[in-house]
Amino acid sequence: MPLSLTNRLMAFFLVALAIVLTAFSIAIFFFARFDLNHELEDRAASTLETLVAACEVHQNGIEWEPQQHQISFWHEDQPTIWAVFDPSGRMVDSSPAPTFPVSEFSRSNAPVNSITQENYIWLDQDWQVFKIRLDSSNYKNANVSDKKKLYQGLVFITAWPLNSMSYSLIRLTWTLTFVAVSAWIIAAILGRSFCKKALAPLSDMSKAVKRITADQLSYRLGSMPTRDELQLLSEAFNGLMDRLEYSFAQQSRFTSEASHQMRTPLTAMLGQLDVALRRDRDPEEYKRVLSSARLQVVRLQKIVELLLFLARADAGSITSKLEMIHVKEWLKDHLKTSWNDHQRSNDIQLEVDESSQIMVQSHSAMLGQAIDNLIDNAIKYSDFGSKVIVRVESLAGITIVEVQDHGKGIKKSEVAQVFDPFFRSSDNRNNGIEGFGLGLAIVARIATALDAEYCVMSKLGEGSTFQLKFKSRV
Repeated sequence: MPLSLTNRLMAFFLVALAIVLTAFSIAIFFFARFDLNHELEDRAASTLETLVAACEVHQNGIEWEPQQHQISFWHEDQPTIWAVFDPSGRMVDSSPAPTFPVSEFSRSNAPVNSITQENYIWLDQDWQVFKIRLDSSNYKNANVSDKKKLYQGLVFITAWPLNSMSYSLIRLTWTLTFVAVSAWIIAAILGRSFCKKALAPLSDMSKAVKRITADQLSYRLGSMPTRDELQLLSEAFNGLMDRLEYSFAQQSRFTSEASHQMRTPLTAMLGQLDVALRRDRDPEEYKRVLSSARLQVVRLQKIVELLLFLARADAGSITSKLEMIHVKEWLKDHLKTSWNDHQRSNDIQLEVDESSQIMVQSHSAMLGQAIDNLIDNAIKYSDFGSKVIVRVESLAGITIVEVQDHGKGIKKSEVAQVFDPFFRSSDNRNNGIEGFGLGLAIVARIATALDAEYCVMSKLGEGSTFQLKFKSRV
C-alpha cells in the first residue's frame, strides 16, 4: 500500500530525529563515563598524595608513625579504604577496620613515585585499586636517632568501589532513554499534526482538481495566501488552466471555422451537381457545371492545404534545415520568380540598402511562403495602382523584413486578432472580399517556427505594415 505524502514526510522526520537523539544520548553517556572515571582517578590520586605527604622522608629511610597520623577519608558517606605496607608486605597502617583485602596488593613492582591502578572483583562487585611506592634505598649515610623507626620503602594503597559509578551510569542511561523516547513521541504527535495542517492545502487542491472536466475548464483553485511554494503552485496551476482554457477555446473555434469553410464549397458543388442531374442537358451545360464544380474543388483543396499546414507540428524539422540567406539577393530573386507575372507586379516595390550585406538564418521555402502571404494580403486589401512596399533594414542587430500597403487599414479593436485562424473583419466580409482568414495565421506559424517575431502596425484609412524580425548575421 503506497504511503501518503504526510506519512512519507513523517517517516523521514522521525527516522532523522531518532538518529539525532540516539547519537546525542550516546555522546552524553560516553562523556559522563569519562568524567566519572576522571573524577574517581582524581580522588584516588588525592588520597594517595595525602598519605604520601603524611610520611617523613630522611636520608636513610622513610618515617611513618601510626600514632601520630589519624587520617580519615570519606566518600559518599562511606570511609575510604586505604593502607600502608612496608617492603616485606607487612601492614604498617590502614583505614579503620578495612574489610577490603588490601593485603593482596601489599607487594608491588610498580615504578617508584608513580601511581598505578588495577581492576579487581570482590563480592561480585568491581573495584579499582590505586598504588604508589616510595623507596629511600639510595640514602644510606645519614645519622638518625635509633628512637625513630625508618623504612627503606613504603607502599600506599587505596581501593574504590565502582558500583556507585555503575549505578550513576545506569540511571543516566535510563534517564536519557526516557527523555529521548518522550521527545520522539511528542515530536511524532506534534509533527504529524503540523504536517497534516501544512499539507492540507495540497489535499484541498487535489479535491478541487478532480472537479475540473472538459466542460468545466473555467474552474480555478481558490485563493491560497500562504506565501510559500503552495501559493506559487496554486498560481501556476491557475495560469496553466487559463492557457488550457484559451487553447481549448481556440481549438473549438478553429474546428468550427474549419468545418464552416469546408462546408461552403462542398454545399455549392453538391447543389450544382444535383441540379445538373435532374434532367438531360446539352454538353455545354454539363461543361459549365463541371467547370464550376472544379473551381469549388480547387477552393476546397486550398483550404485543406492551409489547414494541414497549420495543424503540422514540424518546428523541429524546420529548425534542422535552417540556412544562411543573403536577404537582399534572395528577395530580388523571390519577387521576380513568384510575382513577375502577377497583374499587380508593377505595384510591388523592393526597398533595400544596396551597400548592405544582411544575412539571416532561415528556411528559404518557409520564409518565401510568409512573404508571399503578406504580399497577397497587402494586394487584396489595397487599391489597384497603390504601392506595396517590401522593405529590408537592419537595426541594432535585428533584421526587419516588412510589407507595407496603402489600403484601408485595420480597426484598433481588430489589430490583435488579425493573426488568429479564420479571422476576417466585418468590413471585409460585408464588402465581399474573398479569403479564408488563414494567410496571416500561417505567417504567425512560420515566424514562430523560424524563431522570429511578428507584428502589425496599422492606421485606419492609411494602410498597414506587417513586420518579421530576425537576428542579423552580418
